[in-house]
Amino acid sequence: KTLESICKQPETANIFVTLNSYTAEQYKQTMDAIKELRKQYGIKITTRRANNEKASNEKLSQLPKSKAKYIAFADDDVIYPADYLRRMIAGCNANNAMVSLHGGKLVEWPVRKYYGQSRQCLSWQRDLEEDTQVDVLGNVFTLFRREWFSTEEMKALYQNATAVSMDDIYLACLASQKGIRRVVLEHHYNTASPLCPRHKEKETGDHYVYDRYKNDDAAQVEYINEHLRR
Repeated sequence: KTLESICKQPETANIFVTLNSYTAEQYKQTMDAIKELRKQYGIKITTRRANNEKASNEKLSQLPKSKAKYIAFADDDVIYPADYLRRMIAGCNANNAMVSLHGGKLVEWPVRKYYGQSRQCLSWQRDLEEDTQVDVLGNVFTLFRREWFSTEEMKALYQNATAVSMDDIYLACLASQKGIRRVVLEHHYNTASPLCPRHKEKETGDHYVYDRYKNDDAAQVEYINEHLRR
């Protein structure tokens, strides 16, 4: 469903999918569905099967392969509205910045607790009245210009990543070092609107990064304090 919501958007050129920790049954089911999407929409979809060696950082692995003007992330627990890519590209160009609908401002420095008092979260599930500069964007919605990062820089993001899930932090720190702003775009959360992203219901057994690290974010704190340029 996530893939189809992206395939339907006229801005989509290619899709790179990382299937992380899929069982054999899940993998077959997904590949069958992807085959049908390729035929229906004529979109090139490149897949990679990962074994969770680097947790959520696995989503960084295929970045260097893209030759498109823009790169956008999508997570498989969200269905994206029909105007998603159009809005994100417009926001990227208007702000000359990496953009998302979710992110966080660091309200104390150095950071002491990233998933706590050190960060003000601007959630995509709460209204935001104006485009707002932040420190770290949530990669469930991030979009940026491909030209801002060299192929070697994007390769290094994955190669140097650890098994601690912080793909958003790795990307934000690199952007900060290159002087690239990060902006959460104005948005309004109304689940009745077809222009609002839809999130799957949370289930027992779901593995969300926040839940995993909210009481154990020492690695994130150390990395931000060492690598983020403010």
